[in-house]
Amino acid sequence: MAGGPRYAKIEFCRDPKTLWGKIESRRWDWLGVHPDGKFVLGSPPVGGSRSHASATVTKAGAEEGQYGVGSKFPLIPSGGFTWYRTREEADEAFERRVEEERDESKGPALVRIRQVEGREVVREEFVVRNPSTYR
Repeated sequence: MAGGPRYAKIEFCRDPKTLWGKIESRRWDWLGVHPDGKFVLGSPPVGGSRSHASATVTKAGAEEGQYGVGSKFPLIPSGGFTWYRTREEADEAFERRVEEERDESKGPALVRIRQVEGREVVREEFVVRNPSTYR
């Protein structure tokens, strides 16, 4: 419909984890952030394809599945993990990854960062970076 509404539904949420779930459902596009801080979503989605490369890296002496840190973007099939020898190395890497993903110069993004120990997620953080303002 020329000149008509682009989205049939607009919805708002405040929690990055909720935002992640809505985008991952493939039923919503992330439109930006309302001036009051709420995330704005539109449905049905009309967004284009998204791509990010991911890789698994195993540090010398590390065991895959034991101590790892990984990042994932919505709608990307898998995220890359880096595996470390010790919990302390993974703890430090998690903190560094969160700070790196908060770098506003990288442009807008929603990133889920997870720390794994013994194949179980022990820490998780969602970073919302530099979203556009929706008015």
